[in-house]
Amino acid sequence: MATIVTTQRDDRRHLYDPGEHPELCRTRDLADYDPQQLRTLLGVVKQQNEQLPNDSEIRGFLGRLADRDIEEFADELKLRLRRETTVLDSLDEEGLDPLAPDLREVKLPYPVRYVSSQELREMNPFHREVGAFYRGGTIFVGPNLPDLRTRLATLATRGILSNDLFHEVYHGHQDGDVHYASLDDVLHALIYPNAVEWKLALAESHAWLSCLRGFKDEVLIPVIRTSYEIENVGYLERAFKAINELNTLGVSDKQVGKLIGQTHWDDETGEYVALEREARRLAQEKGHTDGSLAEQVRKRKLIERIQALRAMGIVAELCAN
Repeated sequence: MATIVTTQRDDRRHLYDPGEHPELCRTRDLADYDPQQLRTLLGVVKQQNEQLPNDSEIRGFLGRLADRDIEEFADELKLRLRRETTVLDSLDEEGLDPLAPDLREVKLPYPVRYVSSQELREMNPFHREVGAFYRGGTIFVGPNLPDLRTRLATLATRGILSNDLFHEVYHGHQDGDVHYASLDDVLHALIYPNAVEWKLALAESHAWLSCLRGFKDEVLIPVIRTSYEIENVGYLERAFKAINELNTLGVSDKQVGKLIGQTHWDDETGEYVALEREARRLAQEKGHTDGSLAEQVRKRKLIERIQALRAMGIVAELCAN
């Protein structure tokens, strides 16, 4: 049974020491774990989370917190997330704070323009309600970005740390001049100027993977396919494979975005040229075979799953009272 610890600053209690499983406080570095150890740890995290406050209790606790206390709660949460997990690392590298008091105050790498919900809906070719939309070097932001209390509840109950605004930042990273590697690349662009489905599949795969770490590919791919009416699921599957390999080989989300801005889909080879060339180059440089790289991808994805579930548990621990 986990030990209940009382903070010195107030009378809120939170589950801090996982008792029989102190490794739950040290999930930042799991690189030395083998796959079986990781699967065992994943089971421990799931079991531990089941003992914590449920979704209704979490939302009730957050709803009862006074406005002046919610920011203090978020600050304490960020300290623990950084100390015990890696879930904030990639966002920190981008300078993006998902637990900022107001998302409109987060400094973004692209100009921002504030628009109405109607204007934002008209920009989106799928005419869905979104919080932001990237176009032509600018992020257009609507009035319905989630407040801090909502973002905390979303992390605790769904494991989602990012948001629509940050999703569009990754689209911004993809927006660049195309640099052709060969005459064949130029000819391909001339022959297939309107082949846009692969572009949509690749762009959304990158943005979703960057924002939804810890989610299984087999969960995300059908959602993206349905949401964006993508007929050829192969575009998505190949995009996920290429992006996962690049991330595993140490390529940042921003760098992947730059490669996306330089690539095209090759119908003959069935690949995203710039991304997969770079993945092959790095794999060879690091001494990976196809099999060993695939194993490392599976391991990284399992670690991300553990990190995401642990982050959910930490929020729930802080809500326990």
